[in-house]
Amino acid sequence: MFKEVIKDAKWRIVVDEKIASIEKNDTWRLIRRPNRKKPIGVKWIYKEKKNAKEKVEKYKARLVVKGYS
Repeated sequence: MFKEVIKDAKWRIVVDEKIASIEKNDTWRLIRRPNRKKPIGVKWIYKEKKNAKEKVEKYKARLVVKGYS
């Protein structure tokens, strides 16, 4: 899904903003993976926030650990 969504400019902006927020808040950092340890999988969750008239008001993206949402 990421490959399809990221082609759309409005979603690309939302994802870029989320990544900038993660970096600014020092939420996580990349490190070398220790030997014999599995990497932690992540996935993007995308949502369109709509108003009462079903018009999209906001696009939201979250980066979560796989298995949680």
